[in-house]
Amino acid sequence: MNDYLILTFVDGETVVIHDDLRFDTNLKPELSFAFDALYFEPPSGHCVKRVDGALQPLSEAELEECAAYCRGYAATADYPVYAWNGDNISVGRILKSEAEAKGYGFTVLDVPPYPVSRRKDGRWEEVVAIIRDDGSLVERPEAFCERCVLFLSREEWETFPKRPSSSHVYDLENYEWVDPRPFAKLLHEVQLEIRNCFELRRWKVWGKFIPQYEQITWSTQVDEATGFLNDSARATPYIDAFLAARTDEGKPTKEGLCRDILANHTAYLRGMAEVNAGQWAYLKRAEACASNGELDVLFKEVAELQRTFLGK
Repeated sequence: MNDYLILTFVDGETVVIHDDLRFDTNLKPELSFAFDALYFEPPSGHCVKRVDGALQPLSEAELEECAAYCRGYAATADYPVYAWNGDNISVGRILKSEAEAKGYGFTVLDVPPYPVSRRKDGRWEEVVAIIRDDGSLVERPEAFCERCVLFLSREEWETFPKRPSSSHVYDLENYEWVDPRPFAKLLHEVQLEIRNCFELRRWKVWGKFIPQYEQITWSTQVDEATGFLNDSARATPYIDAFLAARTDEGKPTKEGLCRDILANHTAYLRGMAEVNAGQWAYLKRAEACASNGELDVLFKEVAELQRTFLGK
């Protein structure tokens, strides 16, 4: 049975074919005869070379040399291959010489079909999860990296211990998932989230935005209003200045203003007491947590509560 052989060199690109093997390279074939372009294509009978712009038929000796070149190319030439390392993980397309120097296995025709592929029983299988050297997990990896140490196929990943939460990392020495977050730090974060959540609730309960510069006068207003209602001779500089600046028709009397201040203050305290009580209950629940997992559950509950406060 005759070999299927082709050798071409055109515009700086070489194609070598021997039966099922095909090689593409930009290296010019090293042959004993000169040529600017080469067409050794026995299947079509097109066997010529171009020299100084003119086409010349290949001689019998040149035909034999081209055929020998094709037959020996796979064993002697350096060309790109699809290689895998000692863990059988594809390292991509590299030169055969590099693969041999590093002790890698390689194939010429079988292209790795997945972003991260592993060689097993003469075929490629997909790696769907990777554990890096710090225990972090990469699902559906897009590339292989030097920090990747544990590779899992789809079947292996399905039977692998389930990660309790996205915060867990894999302990490569003890073969278990662990939560690296310090409990005290996580507790502080949850407590902060609780306070932020109920701060939203305070604005909802009061129903309006109160600038800080106005809030700092509240204690003075309450003190002067309480003092005046108990003793009309009590000095009330803030209230007096406030009333002096009012020129509208709805301007209240001094006594009416004082009673309005105290009524608003009582309503505010009542509303804030309800909010503070709810916040306090959640803070106590956080303090009672004994594990990161319990804090995570509470954190999710607070996040949902916050969505409720926002009307979402």
